[in-house]
Amino acid sequence: MEREALLAAFDAQARAAPPDPPPGVWHETDGPLVRVVGQERGFISAPRDTGARGADLDRLITRQRDYFAARGEAVEWKIYGYDEPADLPGRLRAAGFVPEDPETVVVALTTAIAAEPVLPDGVVLRQVTADEDMHRIAAMEARVWGADRGTGEFAGLWGGATLAEWRGRGIYRALVARRAQLAAARGVRYLQVDASSDSAPILQRLGFQALATTTPYVWTPPR
Repeated sequence: MEREALLAAFDAQARAAPPDPPPGVWHETDGPLVRVVGQERGFISAPRDTGARGADLDRLITRQRDYFAARGEAVEWKIYGYDEPADLPGRLRAAGFVPEDPETVVVALTTAIAAEPVLPDGVVLRQVTADEDMHRIAAMEARVWGADRGTGEFAGLWGGATLAEWRGRGIYRALVARRAQLAAARGVRYLQVDASSDSAPILQRLGFQALATTTPYVWTPPR
């Protein structure tokens, strides 16, 4: 698919708020935006161009900040390298939002990535649902990222992380291959990852295409 057509599909599907939020999470609309409420921190689902400019855009940003400030919660507004207007990052900064590390959005055809995973000795790949396993995953993610982190055409791959002492053995590649198998079995056409600087080169070697850059802008309540 041509890049612009792929971007249009990505905007329409992957950037929209999920239609069925999990229990305890709900959506609220504010003009062109959707606020996702009830997670670890709030999230703003925005189109590539809200249509607001100047003071109107400032007011739109401020309303989101103040909404979550009243709840005593942080909020993330993720922007992409092709978003408009060009001064959106500066206006977010002026409202107190701080950029986190930029990521690269990479996309691949699911069928091109799905493969039987190849694992190093001593490693078993299994799907888990038990609370005990979920807590172990959360503890591992906290060590990797240094923070406590409690069907369509696109499926996002989230939470891929490997402890430092286990890196370089093909575990991440195996995990991507297995999750691609699961997505292919569900008829998902594309896989999408907001990849860190560590993950992006691995994914591109596997056949993912860089689609855009993205930067989370986060406002955090003062202590």
